[in-house]
Amino acid sequence: MQHWLHANTSTLAEAGFHYPLEIAAFGVPKHQSIVTDLRAGRCNSLRRYISQARDKTLLLSTEGMTNHLYDFPAAGLKKFSKALSGRRLTAFVVLREPRAWLRSYYIQAILNPRIPDVDYYATALTLDEFARHPRVIALLDQPQLTADLAHRLGCNVVVAQYEADWLGRFCSAFSIPISQTEIPHANKSPPRWFIELMRQFNASGMADSKRFAWQGLVQRMTRGSHTMMRDATEQAMEEGAELSDLLLVKPGHQDEFELAAEQIDRLLDFVRADQDAVVPA
Repeated sequence: MQHWLHANTSTLAEAGFHYPLEIAAFGVPKHQSIVTDLRAGRCNSLRRYISQARDKTLLLSTEGMTNHLYDFPAAGLKKFSKALSGRRLTAFVVLREPRAWLRSYYIQAILNPRIPDVDYYATALTLDEFARHPRVIALLDQPQLTADLAHRLGCNVVVAQYEADWLGRFCSAFSIPISQTEIPHANKSPPRWFIELMRQFNASGMADSKRFAWQGLVQRMTRGSHTMMRDATEQAMEEGAELSDLLLVKPGHQDEFELAAEQIDRLLDFVRADQDAVVPA
């Protein structure tokens, strides 16, 4: 949805809406800085966006508003409310069938880079263990989550079901003048064998640079569309020439699949060189 809104900024502007340009991690046009500010007790980004919107209706998008809802301190929420004084805030929330959401969120938690304050990113937990995590249990309680969202942010909440025409509901609820009602699937899950491989790598303590290298390689081999994995190769390349050379397709090859075996062998050699990494047989 974020890519869709970003692609239609001109049409939205003509209809009186402002979707600010902000590129977050992995090239996603979303407004993660609002979440970062709130967690730190600030509200600088929201004030800036409101100023940019002027007399237009401001559209912002970041799933972190629910993922981190219970992390926001009172100081941040107070500043958030003050910045919105005199304005009406509506949160559009897309809810997915709980078990399907759990599986999707679990894959994200396995692939994500480590961050200090979320202990299940780059997780080594099994799916059943992950489902019992207190934070995940809270996010799975959808009625309570939406009620807490309304209370903590002081907003109205419009709910749509992921399995239904949620984009149509969004356009209808906010009078969005765009006829397109289908969005390409941007996060097709990688193969199951790879998810389990990454989970075991996470358990080994493998550095994020090597985790990104694996993600980039599998993304190319499978021609996947997972947003995070799509940019994993570029992230890995920033770690240095040795890792870059590992993932580059050589000129003259007509089909990337011709290089799959060679690349895997080279990447395995690279991983084995790290004594902290454990490559399953």
